Amino acid sequence: MATTLTPGVEAPVTLATTVELLTVPSSVRTLVIWESDVGVYVVTGAADAAALPSTGRRHVGTVTAGSPIEIDISAYGAVGLAGTGSGTARVEVR
Repeated sequence: MATTLTPGVEAPVTLATTVELLTVPSSVRTLVIWESDVGVYVVTGAADAAALPSTGRRHVGTVTAGSPIEIDISAYGAVGLAGTGSGTARVEVR
């Protein structure tokens, strides 16, 4: 699956233990995870995009409202999110 994100606009992303690819303009440099109700994996790189989250994927945990996480994604050709289970994350790209 894929979720299209518009720069500067918060949007929900449905999380599962499989990877949800994020479709973003090439000018995007930062992913902001505002909050989530399950632990979040950030999966980067085209080869990783189809893989399940596991050892070596960045696990940012459950993101609490008021304590967002900003991640520089400018170096990656593909970015996706997965969860430790089923849930939702509010994200924004800049």
